[in-house]
Amino acid sequence: MRRLLLPLLLFGLTACGSLTVDADGVPGFNPSSQTWQLLTTAGSNHHSFVLSNKSGYCDKQKKAMGETISANDRQAQRVADGEPVCDSLDLWYDDLADANAALEGDGASFFRVTLAREGETSIDGITAPSAGEYRQVGAGEDKFIAQYTRFNGKLSRSRADAFNCLGPEDIDETNFNEFNAEVAPGLLDVWSLDAGLLDLASSGDDAWDVDVSGDLLSGSSTIGSLEASFTGSRCEVPANEETLNGQ
Repeated sequence: MRRLLLPLLLFGLTACGSLTVDADGVPGFNPSSQTWQLLTTAGSNHHSFVLSNKSGYCDKQKKAMGETISANDRQAQRVADGEPVCDSLDLWYDDLADANAALEGDGASFFRVTLAREGETSIDGITAPSAGEYRQVGAGEDKFIAQYTRFNGKLSRSRADAFNCLGPEDIDETNFNEFNAEVAPGLLDVWSLDAGLLDLASSGDDAWDVDVSGDLLSGSSTIGSLEASFTGSRCEVPANEETLNGQ
């Protein structure tokens, strides 16, 4: 029986990578997707590696990005047509909530690693992977950033619900500002990696092995540590400059 169980346990560890968090009050997650994400535009690609507990992350991200672009286009057209300001924004927030619904929700978690080379001007040059060791501290140009985010609800839907109109042109700014100041921060936790070490190795033409560890920060305070290991498979997500700048 032990000979049968051991390969299953190893498969569970390697199939979707691993993430270990050692910090009070910061939960880890069981990975379901491991991705080398390329946000593609006409002129460039923005590369990152994403480990998530959202199964089918690649398809969900493609759908979310496509619907976000369409929502932005519809909003731009409403503005150009001179439609009422508040009514237009109300539709836009609802559209964005629908677009991002599959990537949000209580416990939805994402660990993202992005190269941040100095001395480069193109987004490809800054973020495109190459094999080697990268450090967040010390001399040299091989830097990276890493962030762990966890949703505690559907942020985009809650924001859409908090946006109300007093009239076609008049926004209920008091209610919306209160939501953004008091409610929204509790719906998304964000931690950053500091003093980290990243090792990248090619795993064929369409995948990269990612091993990363470092201190975990909440704001500017060190609260523990994080380690992750996974193989990111290529996932091309059509984007545009507006959505790319939002990354």
